[in-house]
Amino acid sequence: MDFNKNDYLSSQEVKRFITFFQEHIKVNANNRATYAKEDKFAKAMEIYDGDLITIRKIYELSKLYKDGDTLRKAFKKLERYSDDSFLGKYCEKINEIASYLDSAKEKGLIEASKELVEHEDYFDNHAVAQDYLERYRKSKRMFTDDFLEDEGICKMDLDYFAEIGYAIDPYLEIIYKEKVFESLRDRKYNTRKCFNAMYNGITTGVTEEGATFDELECFNLLPFKNQKNLEELLRDFGAKNGRDLNAKVCNLLYAVVPEKATTIHSYMLTHNIIPRFESHVSEEEILKTRNVVNGHEVTDAEKDVMIKYLRIKKTPTYPRAINLVRDKVLSGNLFYDNEEKVLKMKK
Repeated sequence: MDFNKNDYLSSQEVKRFITFFQEHIKVNANNRATYAKEDKFAKAMEIYDGDLITIRKIYELSKLYKDGDTLRKAFKKLERYSDDSFLGKYCEKINEIASYLDSAKEKGLIEASKELVEHEDYFDNHAVAQDYLERYRKSKRMFTDDFLEDEGICKMDLDYFAEIGYAIDPYLEIIYKEKVFESLRDRKYNTRKCFNAMYNGITTGVTEEGATFDELECFNLLPFKNQKNLEELLRDFGAKNGRDLNAKVCNLLYAVVPEKATTIHSYMLTHNIIPRFESHVSEEEILKTRNVVNGHEVTDAEKDVMIKYLRIKKTPTYPRAINLVRDKVLSGNLFYDNEEKVLKMKK
C-alpha cells in the first residue's frame, strides 16, 4: 500500500518519518525532540551498515534498541506501507536490523557484547591484575597497606585489580577473596594474642619468655606498627575510629579485650607508649644521624645492633621506642654476640 502524504487524515508519525529521511533533516537543538525517534533509527542504520567488528556493532545497536521487538514496535505504523516506493526500503531495513538483533539475543551475544565492550580495559589489564593479585596471595604481609607499600601501588589499584577478577576471571576472584579472608583472620588472631600477652606482662611483670616486662616489651607487643595498620584493625573489629592515636588505640582495646582494656590503656598512658603524633624513625635516619647520649656518641656498631633488634622484634619505629632500644644497647643490656653470631638481651 502506498502512503498518501497529502491526506490530512494520514498518520502524522509516518509523515514525520518521510519528511526526515526524504528531506535529510539535520537534527539540532530546535528539532531534536520532534525527530528523536527518526534520528535514533538513522544512527542504527549507520552502525549496521558500518564496518565495526561484530561484537562492537551488536553493542552499539543494543544501546539504541535492546532487541528486535523494541525496534519493530517503534515503527509498527510503517508495516502496512512495506510496498510503498519510498517507505518500502526503510521497512526492509527495520526488519533486517531487527532480525540481526533477534539472532544476537538468541545466541547471547547482546549481553556478551556489553560485557566485552564495557570491560575492554579489564581484558587489556588482565595480565597486570593477575600479576599483582598473585603477589598479594604470596605476600607474608598481614596488613594491606604494608603490601601496597612493598609493591609501590595504592589501594585504588588493588581494588581495580580485584574488580577485574570479579568481572572476568573466577580464579583471580577466588585467590583475592581467600587472601582477604586469610589476612583478616591472621590480623584478628595476632591482635588478640598481642593484647593478651601485654596484659599478662603488665600484671605479672614478666614476658612469656621470662624476661622483665618493660616499656620496650610493650612496644614490641603492639599489634600495629603505624596509624594505617591501626585503622585497618579498627575496621576489622568493627570499632569506631578516633580523633587521635590515643582514642584509636583505646577504641581498639575495648573492641578486642574489653575486660583487660582499662589495665592495658592505663599502662600505655603512664609509660608514654602511645605517641601524640604519628612519627617514625627510619633505618637510614638511625645510621646517618649523629646521636650523643651523656657525652657518648652512638657508634656505627651500636646502631647496627639497634637495627638488628628492630628487624627481629618488628618493633614499631616510633621515636620513643627507638630511644628505648638505643638505651638498652648503650647500657650493655642488648648486645650482639660475635662468637655465636646472635643478638642477646641480658635478663
